[in-house]
Amino acid sequence: MATACVTGASSGIGRSFAEQLASRGYDLIVTGRRLEKLEELERELAERYGVTTEIRILELSDRNALENFAAELSSHEELGYLVNNAGYGRGESFTEDSFSEHERMLAVHVTAPMRLAYAVAPAMKAAGTGVIINVSSLASLLATRSSLMYCTTKACLNSFSESLALELGPHGVRVQLLMPGFTHTDFHRDSAVYPGRKRNRFLLRWMPAPQVVRISLRSVDRGRTICVPGTANKLLQILARQVPRGLRNKLAGAGIGAAFADDPPIELLEADSEASEEANQQEKDAGDQS
Repeated sequence: MATACVTGASSGIGRSFAEQLASRGYDLIVTGRRLEKLEELERELAERYGVTTEIRILELSDRNALENFAAELSSHEELGYLVNNAGYGRGESFTEDSFSEHERMLAVHVTAPMRLAYAVAPAMKAAGTGVIINVSSLASLLATRSSLMYCTTKACLNSFSESLALELGPHGVRVQLLMPGFTHTDFHRDSAVYPGRKRNRFLLRWMPAPQVVRISLRSVDRGRTICVPGTANKLLQILARQVPRGLRNKLAGAGIGAAFADDPPIELLEADSEASEEANQQEKDAGDQS
């Protein structure tokens, strides 16, 4: 049976990738730092889909640990998917945070995805098949004071992913750059960057992680390199690329703050979940008709 590797699979987008790839019949290799969450995922996937899940408790900023894991993946004969999802945010400014923290974020968001892709690409090329998904963010198109290193490292990941797609595409290996917008995950609930209350504002629309992943995998099936889930996020991507840089940066600061309003939404998660299911069905119907 083919295997899929998902980094940062403890929750959110990573967990959703693990669940949906398991539903497609893939065994899993998952990484994270919360053993209890990964063991819970392992039990759930075994019960629901009958797949095997191998857990790796791994700090991707640890170079020795990363090298050992890359060596393991490079020797895997049936790795069909690599999902580089692990990531995190910080609220400190560039000059107030320690440089070691900047190096750690660079290691997790850039070095680790590159190293793991380098480990699996030769075997995928030889087999003439395989998928590498690098999870970036719409924030990669912006410049913000509070998330300088996050935006910078994700922008680097964008360029790498698009270039890698050009190299590996002729060999049958698909590379996707996934750029979600605001997504309901532990990233926002646990991170010091953001308060816990969130709501939709104008084009800033929150999406459930399972919907983001469904769109991503459907996009891979259709051979698309860049995936921006959600109509509102697609419009934001266009604006980010077309609006003059100075104005774009001012709007980004004001808009991101508006998404994290202090007044809590009414039953936000339930309403968003229902809306996302309806939107997902509409997108599927539209795809079936095209």
